[in-house]
Amino acid sequence: MFEHITYDGLLERTLNQVPDDLDKRQGSIIYDAIAPACAELAQLYIELDTAIQMAFVTTSSGTYLDRKCADYGIYRKQATKALRKGVFQGATPSIGSRFGHNDLTYVIKDNQNGMDNVTLECEQAGQVGNRDTGTLIPIEEIEGLISAQLQDILIPGEDTETDASLRDRQQEKVKKAATSGNIYHYQKWAKDVKGVGAAKVIPRWQGDYTVKVMVVDTLMEPATPELVGQIQDYIDPGVEGSGKGTAPIGAKCTIEAATPTTINVSATVTGTDHATLKTIFETALKAYFTTLIADSWQDKDSYAISHAKVGAILLDAISQAGGSDYANLMINEGTSNIVLTHQVPIIGAVTFNG
Repeated sequence: MFEHITYDGLLERTLNQVPDDLDKRQGSIIYDAIAPACAELAQLYIELDTAIQMAFVTTSSGTYLDRKCADYGIYRKQATKALRKGVFQGATPSIGSRFGHNDLTYVIKDNQNGMDNVTLECEQAGQVGNRDTGTLIPIEEIEGLISAQLQDILIPGEDTETDASLRDRQQEKVKKAATSGNIYHYQKWAKDVKGVGAAKVIPRWQGDYTVKVMVVDTLMEPATPELVGQIQDYIDPGVEGSGKGTAPIGAKCTIEAATPTTINVSATVTGTDHATLKTIFETALKAYFTTLIADSWQDKDSYAISHAKVGAILLDAISQAGGSDYANLMINEGTSNIVLTHQVPIIGAVTFNG
């Protein structure tokens, strides 16, 4: 905003105010007195420009963005810890028992379902807790324990919310007012539960006063039963419409995990290592699916997986892997766009021939 106000410009304007019959050449008393003040003024304009940017949600950042969003009752989500499934043999570990895996530590939170379904919490907050699977090493000896395995993600850990995500939630609240039990209200209630990434609301799915909310986690994958249960208890415990949750009295709300649809991809590709190409392609395809779910699945009646977009993703992956082109691209054995309604895409078989 103040890019045109520079040190040189300020100095020139200031010296122009000094009468010409006085010595104002560089090195003169007047010049040397004015120059430092102009330097400070130039810095002040730079800081003023930054201050103005911090005054608006769309251009603010950091703690200033926190303050702006707080005016709307929206606060930055802090990092959360991942809940993981553990499978044990020989002994059931007690609550509070700690285990290590690579550079992370996990603690037993629930052992009521037996050795095959123990809940562990990663002591390190953030997405890092979603990272690994494999053998758990007890930090203290557990008598009778034969083996311990870290398996499924029950509720994903989340990193501290980014500026972009916080800003998006503020804009969503302004543009999609959540009030009086409307669709946006149910979406908000679902997202209030830690671990929820997006929610699709289906009004009157079994007649008047019934609502279904389908959810995905922060990894944009169908929610686990544990996460579904937490959301159900928060919005409408027991699907009774009793008003004991956030849903209005009389509104029976059913929470379900989003329905997954497997997307298989095949193509003819030569001149590249297929294993390397598959890794690059699947990572990019997952990012595309994540964007579709976040931007389209939640709010639209239907959306499409674009055959052309998948082709572009594949071409970029081939380029990164050292190849040049592909042929015979098939998605679920066809060449048309895949149209989805309430389903969310998950990557199935990826096959490269040639």
